[in-house]
Amino acid sequence: MSLSSSNTYSHPCSYRAQHLRCVGGILFSGNDAVLVEGSPVNCPVCEGIGRLITAQGEELLEFCRIYLQPMITETVKKALEEKL
Repeated sequence: MSLSSSNTYSHPCSYRAQHLRCVGGILFSGNDAVLVEGSPVNCPVCEGIGRLITAQGEELLEFCRIYLQPMITETVKKALEEKL
């Protein structure tokens, strides 16, 4: 099971307001996508992602920011220094 389909870390956005609903991050009115200047409008709640992060998902993201991001950044810097 991937993280995007897991209900542990996120769940589908179910935004509904004023005859609009979110489908995969895009607002729909009836069966038609809401368009502004020819482009679909992103959902204001999930910001066009189509999923909302749960509390466990927030904890995972915070862990990644604190521990994994510095490690990955350092690894990339070392790799770039070796190439140059």
